[in-house]
Amino acid sequence: MFAALDEYAERYGWRDKMLGWALDLGRFGENLYVVPNQFQTMLLFYNRTLMEEKGWEPPTDREELEGLAEEAMGQGIVPFAAGIGDEPPAVEWFPTVFWNHYSGPEALYAVLTGEASFTDPIFVEAIDLFARYVGNGWFGGSTERFFSNGFDAFHAEFGDGGAAMNMEGSWLMSNIDQFFGDAAGNGNDWDWAPLPPLREGVPPELYELGIGSTLSINSASEDPEAAAKFIDYLFSDTARATRWMADVPSAFNVPIPLQESDFPPSMDDRVARHLAALSQATEGGNFGYTAWTFWPAKSELYLYEEIQKVLTADMTPAEYCAGLDEVFREDMEEGEVPPILEPRNA
Repeated sequence: MFAALDEYAERYGWRDKMLGWALDLGRFGENLYVVPNQFQTMLLFYNRTLMEEKGWEPPTDREELEGLAEEAMGQGIVPFAAGIGDEPPAVEWFPTVFWNHYSGPEALYAVLTGEASFTDPIFVEAIDLFARYVGNGWFGGSTERFFSNGFDAFHAEFGDGGAAMNMEGSWLMSNIDQFFGDAAGNGNDWDWAPLPPLREGVPPELYELGIGSTLSINSASEDPEAAAKFIDYLFSDTARATRWMADVPSAFNVPIPLQESDFPPSMDDRVARHLAALSQATEGGNFGYTAWTFWPAKSELYLYEEIQKVLTADMTPAEYCAGLDEVFREDMEEGEVPPILEPRNA
């Protein structure tokens, strides 16, 4: 269905215009078929107004995170706004977070390339930690609310100050303002920070890499040259691209080298800071792996369907990881694993 893009990539110099990993991720076999049009990561959003009123700081490690969560619960505040009531597959955000920030990108690279097993303690422990946090009521207020909360409900709770923080994807920046300030009638403001490491040895600032949308050329296109020219148009002018990023925060986000100074004055400085940090970190090889980008289809399906049994205590973390490992090895034998980029320290 897709036309090979190698000729256009060479003609237009896409290797020099895009972040280095962007073309590597779009290869299948010997050819390039896909270029990312929007990339994303998981972040720690927080209610800045509430945190300042309480004298709290965004956590920078597991000890600080757990201490803050316990203190918030003691004051009747939900530590992390969360819920999968509207979209149960969204539960995959959380294994993504815990595997990256507990197990670490090097361990994930090893398991995704077949050199390690999901049954290894470092992956089982991460799922156990997530399940314990949910059981503590830290996500959504209780296990029941974690399963029932819809997006608008927990985002409103977050904006109103009923919840202090939120582990969610950078895509939230495209509509977070409707839950804060004048638009929501609460007078509160928000900010973000990198998700903290949950184990010693994990980088203090790590961004798991996710792809939200891609561009390809239909192999039956009557004018593939024009299509390629349009793709180049999206990437070739930094000033033009950053104006578009300012207009639709985190919804349009092409993988090009960026500095905060590249963005127009109209850009929300929090979004500019995020996009520049994500660009620089991933270009330097400091990235992790989101389930929806690097897990093959059957493994991803298992990941988000079966994790719910762990949260209801119908399956142990070890049983869950053993089942995932079995499905993943089937995917690997069938050649279904997508390209796995190597992180800087692997």
